[in-house]
Amino acid sequence: MKIAIISHGAAGGGSERVCTILANYLAEYGNEVHFLAMHSPKREYYIRDDVHYKYCDIGTTPKVFRLYKRIRMMREYLQSNKIDVMICFIYAEGLATLKLDNLKKIYSLRNDPNKQPKFTMRIIKRLYSKADAVVFQTNDAKDYFDESIRKHGIVIPNPLKDNLPVWDAENSRKTIIAAGRLSEQKNFEMLINAFADFVEEFPDYILSICGEGELENQLKDQVNSLGIEKSVKFEGHVTDLHDRMVESQIYVSSSNYEGISNSMLEALAIGVPTVCTDCPIGGAKMFIKDGENGFLVKVGDAKDLTEKMKKVATDLELRNKFSNNAQKIRKELEASIICHKWKNLLEEV
Repeated sequence: MKIAIISHGAAGGGSERVCTILANYLAEYGNEVHFLAMHSPKREYYIRDDVHYKYCDIGTTPKVFRLYKRIRMMREYLQSNKIDVMICFIYAEGLATLKLDNLKKIYSLRNDPNKQPKFTMRIIKRLYSKADAVVFQTNDAKDYFDESIRKHGIVIPNPLKDNLPVWDAENSRKTIIAAGRLSEQKNFEMLINAFADFVEEFPDYILSICGEGELENQLKDQVNSLGIEKSVKFEGHVTDLHDRMVESQIYVSSSNYEGISNSMLEALAIGVPTVCTDCPIGGAKMFIKDGENGFLVKVGDAKDLTEKMKKVATDLELRNKFSNNAQKIRKELEASIICHKWKNLLEEV
């Protein structure tokens, strides 16, 4: 089978990592796999040598024509390589496939549809209504759409990376770690406010924020205004996040919304005691059972977050309980199991 996986790129985000894992798995099973990086040439994640990789370079095309050029390049690539099935993880460029009647089309929604611009949602609904299948990360995301789309929808969560390390309670440091793009969606502003209250009672803790983004300077100004600059570290982009998680005492995700946070899943699998907002579109509550393998807190509620972090920091027995229970998702989200679900879907469409 000739399969094309359409991705933003092969570096940076959780969606991109899922695309590369899936490409490698499908190629291993004898499929001819093509990986189209539509926006970014960066290659951080491993891609097998037998996967046909292409970055759709549009050069210095004026901004107003960029989408059109990407659509044209994508359509020409799919046609010239006689692709049987396309798995598309991005939105607007999917318009390239509308008139390709011989192409099987699978789309995957990677974020909260409630937070998408109206124009984007019009494109998404049009594409999904014509799809052979739509893969959602959560039941809540699937339920957002009407029956015409739900009837060919399936929920497949994200796979975990293989060989994740295991948290060591005795050797963990008094560090609260968070990871993600420094953007409004991730709401690091709320986390910093919560930590400012937390650190008054626990002054020997450090907040380690891993990631880059447009709000970096604003967040640093917030830290300075709160007088906690000695207790907060902005780590930037890191390539050793899992090692940092192993050494930390608490992992926090403060997002306003998510599809499924890969760093949250990895923290749970590693066994770092986890506190996460119960944010739409339901990924956190799918995997965190409040009080059993982590804590869920209200979106935007800094006070609630502070109290939950304090509970974890003061109770070693609770930390060990969360860690042991959370690591059980390793089996559920093993890459081979999740990718096999994709393989079955491809055989059914």
